Amino acid sequence: MAKLGILVGPHGRGSNMAAIIEACQSGRIPAEVAVVIGSREGSGALERAAAMGVRAAVIEPGEDYGARLLAELGSCDWICLAGYLRLLPSEVLARFPNRVLNIHPALLPKFGGKGMYGQRVHEAVIAAGETESGCTVHYVNEQYDEGAIILQRRCPVEAVDTAETLAARVLEQEHLAYVEALAKLLTPTTNRQTTSPPTPPPLHSPLFLALGLPLSRVLCWILMTVFGPLRVFGRSRIPRKGGLLILANHRADVDPIAIYLACPRPIYFMGKSELFAMPVVGSIMRAFRAFPVKRGEPDRAALKLAAAYTHLGNVVGVFPEGQLTEDGKLQPLKPGAALIVRLTECPVICCGLRRTDRIMPYGKVIPRPALGWVEVHWGEPRSFVKGTPPEEILGWVESELRHLSGEA
Repeated sequence: MAKLGILVGPHGRGSNMAAIIEACQSGRIPAEVAVVIGSREGSGALERAAAMGVRAAVIEPGEDYGARLLAELGSCDWICLAGYLRLLPSEVLARFPNRVLNIHPALLPKFGGKGMYGQRVHEAVIAAGETESGCTVHYVNEQYDEGAIILQRRCPVEAVDTAETLAARVLEQEHLAYVEALAKLLTPTTNRQTTSPPTPPPLHSPLFLALGLPLSRVLCWILMTVFGPLRVFGRSRIPRKGGLLILANHRADVDPIAIYLACPRPIYFMGKSELFAMPVVGSIMRAFRAFPVKRGEPDRAALKLAAAYTHLGNVVGVFPEGQLTEDGKLQPLKPGAALIVRLTECPVICCGLRRTDRIMPYGKVIPRPALGWVEVHWGEPRSFVKGTPPEEILGWVESELRHLSGEA
């Protein structure tokens, strides 16, 4: 059975910690809490842990803090942060790769980062006029709140909410989310026991990232400047780290180039399999690590590959219509669009393209000047809770794409 170490802050009541301990003791999480570590003797969280029969230890920050933490966590397999506000020492993260979890009282990547904790988060959510909030369980890395997202739970923000009332509502979701995430990660499944680890997807080489990517961007910018100068709106909304799924409307064959230039991160595009059979086009797509998807029924092999890319912290680009539009209007979305959102379990951002079909109208193979701006509009990223109905996902994506592409 896995052993957990929980790190708590000096001032909290330890309610998330208590929820984890109770779930372990009742069997809902197949693990035991070996130790709870705090930085202040007599803190409420440590006293609560001791009352629940769990060993409590005090380790004050200072010289050799990381080494002292590791000594206390020696028998643990996983670490859970609950009200712990420091960056973990690098030696602790190195000892527990992808086995340190945290919970944040907002829907990351919004309202995260250094200094965003406790009431500050809820005050910021209300000040921003958000209609929903929630919590995020994520892996911990060297930066505040930037590790890969494991799951999120949502709750409404009421018009009369104060930071205190919103905090209470979010806290209820935190207790559920942390337990759900740990149960998901620690419960053995048949697949984990009987199958070999999946083959890592083909990634861009360091040489391509250092030389090929910058050079290709310059060439693409020159082409777009000649045929249709590009304007980008909402670029700051794109998460700079972690897995990300881009869903875009599809007006013309130059759409991947426009998205590629409008996004500051490398993208692994999903493209229809027929294109890969074309000698020149197929070679270019393979060079950029695009991967084929069969049209018709959902191509599960392609969907799993997309999920593998995002789970490694990469960006995947998909056209959920599955084909070019003839009249420039959004076509019905394929059911596989909802399936890929559920499989990737990462933030989703919609991208609205405008007037790219002036460069390459439907059915034409030779580009022509757009005689005006070509625009790329980025929406707000959203993460979906596990089990969200496909109809809800497709409805949101369609609404976003219609708005961003100028149809709404």
